[in-house]
Amino acid sequence: MKEQVLAIPAGAVVEVRTMQKEKIKGRLGEANDQAFKIQRVRNDKVEEVSVDFQKAKSIKVVAVNDSGASKTGRTVGWVVLGGLATLGIILIVTLAAIANN
Repeated sequence: MKEQVLAIPAGAVVEVRTMQKEKIKGRLGEANDQAFKIQRVRNDKVEEVSVDFQKAKSIKVVAVNDSGASKTGRTVGWVVLGGLATLGIILIVTLAAIANN
């Protein structure tokens, strides 16, 4: 379990199932030799829960943080793709108009 947790980037949203069948969902925090921390929101407050590696049954990543840079890159990509699609449509319409004359 320790190797799985250490392979997940800090800040990723994870879901942990414990041996007591409890489900904890939140952001992965720091880890030490015995346990790792999950930050979750409860009653409009952020609380930090410590989970022992031996008491954790499974962990899965629900979402990884998107940095602002990756969102910007994705947006630029979509804008460029839209521009190219628009140019392609204009070219097809122009060629069709020329062919009909």
